[in-house]
Amino acid sequence: MKQKLAILALLIVIIAMTGFAGASPNYVGTICHSTGSASNPYVIIDFYSQQGFDSAWENGHGNGQGAHSGDFISNTEGQCAPPEQIPEFPTIALPAGAAIGLMFLFSRKNKKNKEE
Repeated sequence: MKQKLAILALLIVIIAMTGFAGASPNYVGTICHSTGSASNPYVIIDFYSQQGFDSAWENGHGNGQGAHSGDFISNTEGQCAPPEQIPEFPTIALPAGAAIGLMFLFSRKNKKNKEE
């Protein structure tokens, strides 16, 4: 029973990490348009069609003519974190803690089985 609960907990952590319930079904991507302002450095532009996203990126927000320096693509709907930022602590700590906990649980179970 404990093993089943541990597996279920691991699956919940994996689903939460992948953002299963996060983005809208038609979400394509976000262009973070650089404003040059210290108080509001980016304007968030979310796209829900691939054609609109490609057109905007090629015509001013990316590699095409008239590209704005500092613009970048974010894969998180409604958020513009500069690409050089490291992942948040819970994004790494929770899965690592879950994995260590599961290893401890399984090793403890194996010790009990060997003693019997």
